[in-house]
Amino acid sequence: MSVNWGAFLTFLSSLAIVTPIIKYLFLPSYRIHLRRSSYIEKRDLLEKYYSETYLKKEEKNKFILQADTNILLSDDKVAYQTIFHILDSQSQYFYRIIDNLKYCKLFIKQAKANNNYSLVCKYSKKQLRIFFNVILTIYIFIGLVWFLTNIYSLLKTGKWLNDSILDILVLIGALLTVPASKAKATLKLAKVLPIEFKE
Repeated sequence: MSVNWGAFLTFLSSLAIVTPIIKYLFLPSYRIHLRRSSYIEKRDLLEKYYSETYLKKEEKNKFILQADTNILLSDDKVAYQTIFHILDSQSQYFYRIIDNLKYCKLFIKQAKANNNYSLVCKYSKKQLRIFFNVILTIYIFIGLVWFLTNIYSLLKTGKWLNDSILDILVLIGALLTVPASKAKATLKLAKVLPIEFKE
């Protein structure tokens, strides 16, 4: 009897992929281990950045400061001056602020002036609040109209209302909540970071 080595090797290689998936799905301790490893790696990177880059920023060239920042964040989208602003803020959630900053890039831009980067928003805080409140009000109103018309149709005819226009309006309202949430997140970030808003 001959052995089909190709099929055997394919089976073994598939086990290498399947085993971590099975462990992830059925072993909570494995998921905790993966999360802990990620947090440890992030902590070590931040600790090294803080002690060797942030505290010694006067001794380093701006190119090295930016290169160190790129290593910390694993990308080159954020200027080192922005990271220094976050560290100056003494906020305990460093990586959460970074994620929020990336999330709010629709409203917050990094602007270069006099060889220094600052965070700028082309809207005022009042405009962002109005935008958020208007979108939220529209979404709640459309959602209530959709819900009440469906309940009315269900009670009257025994079927859910089949109105494509109303469904599309609810979908548009839901899509508008994305920029609205970014506007709200921008206002929250302004409590931590020095963002220059339009007057």
